[in-house]
Amino acid sequence: MSDGDDTRDKTLSSQKEDGKKGKPSAQSSAARGVLFGESIEVFPDTPLKQYDIHGNKAYSAAYLDDTGGGALVAIVCEKENIPRSHVAYLVAKMNDPHLMALVRYGTMYWPPAHQERYVFIYRDPMGKPLLQSGQPLAMGWKSEDVMDLIVEPMVSALQEFKNKDFVHGAIRPHNMYGVMGGDSLPKAVILGDCLSAPASSSQPSLFEPIDRALSDAIGRGVGTQVDDLYSFGISLAVMLRARDPLEGLNARDVTRKKMEMGSYSAVTGQDRFKGEILELLRGLLHDDPGQRWTLEEVQTWLDGRRLSPKQAFARKKAARPFIVAGQKHFIASVLAMDLVDYPEEAKRVVEDDSLLQWLRRALDDEELADRVEKAIAVSQEGGGPGYTARLTSNLSVALDAFSPIRYKGLHISYNGLGLSMADAFLRGNDLGPFVEIITSNVIAAWLSFSENPNIDKSGSYTRFEKCRRFIRNQKVGDGLERCLYLLCSQAPCLSETVADYYVEEPHDLLHAYDDLCQRKKAPSMFLDRHSVAFLMERDSKMVETCLYDLNVGDDSRVLYANVKCFALIQQRTKCKKVPALSRCMCERMEPVYQRFHDRATRDSMKKNVEALKDSGDFRKIFAVLSDVRSIDKDMKAYKAAVYEFKRLRSEAELLDKRLEHKDTFGVQAGRDWAAIISTIVSIFIIAAYVLLFLSGLS
Repeated sequence: MSDGDDTRDKTLSSQKEDGKKGKPSAQSSAARGVLFGESIEVFPDTPLKQYDIHGNKAYSAAYLDDTGGGALVAIVCEKENIPRSHVAYLVAKMNDPHLMALVRYGTMYWPPAHQERYVFIYRDPMGKPLLQSGQPLAMGWKSEDVMDLIVEPMVSALQEFKNKDFVHGAIRPHNMYGVMGGDSLPKAVILGDCLSAPASSSQPSLFEPIDRALSDAIGRGVGTQVDDLYSFGISLAVMLRARDPLEGLNARDVTRKKMEMGSYSAVTGQDRFKGEILELLRGLLHDDPGQRWTLEEVQTWLDGRRLSPKQAFARKKAARPFIVAGQKHFIASVLAMDLVDYPEEAKRVVEDDSLLQWLRRALDDEELADRVEKAIAVSQEGGGPGYTARLTSNLSVALDAFSPIRYKGLHISYNGLGLSMADAFLRGNDLGPFVEIITSNVIAAWLSFSENPNIDKSGSYTRFEKCRRFIRNQKVGDGLERCLYLLCSQAPCLSETVADYYVEEPHDLLHAYDDLCQRKKAPSMFLDRHSVAFLMERDSKMVETCLYDLNVGDDSRVLYANVKCFALIQQRTKCKKVPALSRCMCERMEPVYQRFHDRATRDSMKKNVEALKDSGDFRKIFAVLSDVRSIDKDMKAYKAAVYEFKRLRSEAELLDKRLEHKDTFGVQAGRDWAAIISTIVSIFIIAAYVLLFLSGLS
């Protein structure tokens, strides 16, 4: 299938279903590869290491009928990497020749892992990375070569991103592929994958703006196009410079250098660039996002028009250093970065007032000192054992208003909290710090001090109030699991029950359960905390009416709620039938039948359900179990039986009480009946005499 082929649009319209085929068919087993959908074969024995990215492996792939045109590469996502599947459709619509063309995407059964994996199928650019991992970050290219091969093509790609409102997050020489090259330089460059791992998580911190480089890779969240432009600028500097001035420094020290010297000076070092490229680098590497060149400005520069030079961003330096753990600090933001690693030191400098004195006297920044003073007061609210952790976190953002949330070893941007939590779930890491961040005032304090312009603060407060409510309520459907799916909307269902599957949508959950039943691996109960929380965030109408029964704990109610939920999923998603799952559930329905009181009703209902057990249609099964007339008839008969039982029981109790006095039992009743009978006889006798008397007179 060639670029621009009409069949591509048809393929893309059905690509989500192409990957949902479960285990490989007999056809794929007989062949050397594994079938993806109905037309593509992936070859696990033919790795393409040059396209590996962030732990995800790449493999050769091809069309089965060889009519698609060209070789393919399949990037198979590891379980720990949550792919950006929710924006893959945007990349699939891009037709820029300088981007790897996305052909298909979806899930497939991956034999090497014996699990489902999310897979992206690209057209193979047949190239090598411009920079291999481990090679010096200085390529020494000429500026004219960089202009021809990199600047103009990448600006075209960036324009495509802007048109689709998309952020790449992986722009770097390691992820650019030179194709059809000669001995030294390629003839064309293609930008690689950015979908198979969370946004920016594969990006070395060197290529990230300072505020994002301060976050953990998994906690950066989705950036903006301005961030992509910064990565583009760093990539250009790496290609142009003859030596790496940051060589030997770890990621933290690289970020420190950029904070102290400015990004441009830190990455260019002693290299001196001439001509127009210098202006481009200065514009792209401006550390103030508001002053950094936009795409429009880059295009204006490309058109040959000169732009007014922008003021360099300089961080305020103190007249004397502030020493923490033996290190001298002249810049408040650098101090903020280090202070969180020494919480006891942070506590000490607050208690002895040395920090505020340094801010007011040495740094001469009264506004910053007031912010820090307010952060100290906020940290002291409520007291408790978490004071030191809250204090260091609040001091960090007060000293550096563009810093991430820093708490107990976590460094997370606001937008990256959900992904970071999902990563902790997947890797089995401690979730305690996330609970503390949400339930304490850490988020509220960070939002009040942060000056990040990309944050909707009012919406954020509302969102985290929801999370606090979910954590306080530990019922099924709430808890930390609900927070996870609220904060990380792209996370698949992380239930242990479906650990071997990639459950992206509610109907995927049914198909996973169906496959488990088919393989005789059905769990004791299907819906658990994770799956219910997942459904509540995907489409609450599929499960919210089942929450009461799921939380009661009674087997019959829980089974009934499972059936009802499955029926609602089928009704709302119009997904295909799941016969193995329906058979399994029908075999477990006895507790549900026992909820009916009339034996005939139970038998009739059981018979009707058994007739549907192979249908795979839970809508019909639930219709039988929830038949209003049967339930109403059974309840009325039950109430009548209860009334009759109570009446008979009362009569029996009365007789038992009277039998306690056997000597007098029945005497009073006999006397009463005798009196009644004698009265009746007397009335008849008197009436007879009256009639006789009256007849004699006549």
